[in-house]
Amino acid sequence: MVKATSAPTLYQQDLVAWYDDTVAKLKAGEFAALDIEALD
Repeated sequence: MVKATSAPTLYQQDLVAWYDDTVAKLKAGEFAALDIEALD
């Protein structure tokens, strides 16, 4: 059986881009849009 894998997250693809995106969301107060699993 072949397992379906989800597309890699931004965190998995590019840590600096994920960091910049996360900081921008925090500054804008967009807490619901944060990648909570990667922050944990």
